Amino acid sequence: MQQILAQNRHEKRKAQNRISQQQFRKRKEQHVKELEDRVKELESQLVDQTKDLKEENTQLKGTIKSMETELHTLRGAERAFRVAIEKLQASGTAISMDTLFPHSPAHSPASGPGHQVHTPNTFRTTSASPYQESAMFDDLPTSMDGSPHKDAASTISSLDYHTSSSSTLGVERLSPKIETMVAANDESRFEHKLDPRILAGEKTLTMEQVWERIQEHPRADDFDFSILCEEFKNMAVCSGTGPVVFEQDFDKAMDNLGENFMSM
Repeated sequence: MQQILAQNRHEKRKAQNRISQQQFRKRKEQHVKELEDRVKELESQLVDQTKDLKEENTQLKGTIKSMETELHTLRGAERAFRVAIEKLQASGTAISMDTLFPHSPAHSPASGPGHQVHTPNTFRTTSASPYQESAMFDDLPTSMDGSPHKDAASTISSLDYHTSSSSTLGVERLSPKIETMVAANDESRFEHKLDPRILAGEKTLTMEQVWERIQEHPRADDFDFSILCEEFKNMAVCSGTGPVVFEQDFDKAMDNLGENFMSM
């Protein structure tokens, strides 16, 4: 009898152990599955974040390129403007608003030489009280010499800022011949001729794309980058938005490099 009871207790313990092990395995599998799902979720988030960062990086590169192009244009404009003024000063020509802005619509074409033209003063306030000149204009003369042979510095320093209700700025008009000459000089400095291969639609590579392709080359570690940079610098042409290299020229240069390594 005791043997039968002992055997029953042993069977019960075995059954309980089996149930406990089954529950443990079930909890373990569930926990592993939750961890795997979490890993997949994190990987998906990482892919999305990486994609967003790449897109943002591309947009920033495009912005930098457009800003560099704009900066280059502004520098060219500043140089052209400065050279034009220096030439006028050297020739003893009086500088006026007509000389600096020959196409300004504020001047009437019917105005003859020596005729004084009034334009609205951009410094006029909108209040009803009369305009009060600021201290920065206190040292300026209150009259303007009409002599056409006055040098540029004298003419500029003699601008008359009126304090009447109309508040106009007196400017001296030059002959149409000088205006045309200055305008032609300035416009010729902004002529931008693209390479005929660009206009023909030939495929090009930006400097970033050139660098990426060089890095992908199996012998990239053996390249002399100073020679490479000089070679691609000579190949580069202006596309209107930045320097580029024609893909055909790039491939030819890389093929030549590969042949040189093979012969070594």
